[in-house]
Amino acid sequence: MSRFVRSNNKNIYMILVIFILFFSVLNISIVITDGATLPSIAYFDAHPYVQGKNGFVNIICIVTDNIEIQKVEVIITPPNGMKMGKTMTWSSDGKYVYKDTYDIIGRYSFYIVVEDKAGNENVTASKVFWITLDLEDTDSDGMPDWWEEKYNFDPENLIDAYKDTDGDGYTNLKEYEIGTNPSKNIFIQNAAYRMSDNIEYLAASVFLFIVIVLLSVYGKRRRFT
Repeated sequence: MSRFVRSNNKNIYMILVIFILFFSVLNISIVITDGATLPSIAYFDAHPYVQGKNGFVNIICIVTDNIEIQKVEVIITPPNGMKMGKTMTWSSDGKYVYKDTYDIIGRYSFYIVVEDKAGNENVTASKVFWITLDLEDTDSDGMPDWWEEKYNFDPENLIDAYKDTDGDGYTNLKEYEIGTNPSKNIFIQNAAYRMSDNIEYLAASVFLFIVIVLLSVYGKRRRFT
């Protein structure tokens, strides 16, 4: 009888050991799985999207994770291509923020890098913001955004300012400055501008023409006298 009891006790002990080992392995597995979870980036952006030279731009990021966040960094690439990494700080409203001013005109790209205490890292896609001389002219090409949109140009592409869309000899920027339609070669409008733009040459040409006519008439009179 005592052998049977001892055998049962031994079996119960073994079962308990197996259960303890099973749950220990399960717990370790859960910890490893949780530790390998990447930080979740719910939102990130720059405000305002278009800012004047030396005006503040706020880069905002909302991050969640199952363990503590180690660092949040924004990588910014200015128009000159020189990347710079900046640490974002935790704010009282539950966001990570970075605020700065910029004096180089043009397009800036940026992305966010988040790392937790376990060393898990998550990286966002890239977004952009613009620094401009005129808030109504995003790419600072001299043509305001509303005018570019009116004629189906790209307000974020300064190259189109130097194109001659209608092939009339004037760039799109020049047509904005003189008030003509950049998508149509309107002869009367362009002729009027050419006359006003070259008024000195035109006046000189008219004067020389009159002189030649007068000299011609004077020469004929002398011939018949």
